[in-house]
Amino acid sequence: MIAYNVEPAECDLVFTKGDTIDFSFDVELNDVAYDMTGMQLDLHVKDCHGNLLRTFTSSGGSPEITILVANYTVLASPNTKTGKFKYDLQVTDGTHIATIQKGNWNVQGEVTT
Repeated sequence: MIAYNVEPAECDLVFTKGDTIDFSFDVELNDVAYDMTGMQLDLHVKDCHGNLLRTFTSSGGSPEITILVANYTVLASPNTKTGKFKYDLQVTDGTHIATIQKGNWNVQGEVTT
């Protein structure tokens, strides 16, 4: 079962250019753990013009997103561009898609090189 017409959680994420992307979130619906077993997660990062810059997914042979019941972890190669971007995270149950999280994707430059 997938949640429909819910307001996505808003969370801004901050990274440093060149660092491995590694973060986890627990997902709840009405204060109850949301079981995502068997579902697919796709995280899309876009620039200010809506151009897709990067996609992370839980599908395929080398997924960047791992789902463990009501928790997901993104572990991926580093960001190569600095700047302020937007992202959204969508869950798919095979036929229906719902956005469950969104926000700013901020990549800061390194302090030292």
